[in-house]
Amino acid sequence: MTDYKRKTKYYKSKSIWALYKGEELIGIGTIEELAELTNVKKESIMFYYSPSYKKRKKNSINRKTLVLVEKRN
Repeated sequence: MTDYKRKTKYYKSKSIWALYKGEELIGIGTIEELAELTNVKKESIMFYYSPSYKKRKKNSINRKTLVLVEKRN
């Protein structure tokens, strides 16, 4: 199982994530909280963690990055 597939199960949980734009921290919280903070869908927030998004934006200095901070069930 890939790292992405393992971590997407935390999408429905209350795991804590950090969202960055480039090197700037946008916010820390659950997927739902980050979606509300940035006014985007929860699916969009999770897409920032996907390999396809990382590949698409690999040369961008301001790409958004989602980092798992704490696993919760």
